[in-house]
Amino acid sequence: LEQDHLEFGSVSRAYDVAAYYREFFRNMADSQLSNGLVPDTAPEYAIFGGAFRDDPNWGSMIIQGAWELYQTYGDTPTLSTYYSNMQRYLAYLQSRSSGNLLTYGLGDWGTLETATPLGVTSTYAYYLDAIEMSKIATVLGRPSDATTYSTLAQQIASSFNAKYLSA
Repeated sequence: LEQDHLEFGSVSRAYDVAAYYREFFRNMADSQLSNGLVPDTAPEYAIFGGAFRDDPNWGSMIIQGAWELYQTYGDTPTLSTYYSNMQRYLAYLQSRSSGNLLTYGLGDWGTLETATPLGVTSTYAYYLDAIEMSKIATVLGRPSDATTYSTLAQQIASSFNAKYLSA
């Protein structure tokens, strides 16, 4: 999921990839586990272990990618079709969090050093998911959900700031 997620902005500026991404969302939804996990690859032809199956930045494609698709193409059908999948994924992240922080995943794995704490990148993905779910809920006319997700994002931000920022 990483490549499709990280490259969306660049690719969508040069090509019409709306149909490709709609198919990609079907694959993610079909690969989603009953506990809400969206595996790092979809379709999941091979089952990897640990962070290579469950990284919050990669699985978050089901939420963040849907929002990008909407922003680029105005695609509300994808938002409404996969809204329950997005909710299940965010609930999965909530179940993995402790004090509104996530401390698992691949982290800042592109660096040569491990200077960035693992929880920074994972919790940031979790935060973005909550923010974007609030926006998606607003677009879909679900104000109660929007408030719930906005509140969750504020709680995540407060926990993140307390843990990783210094006055």
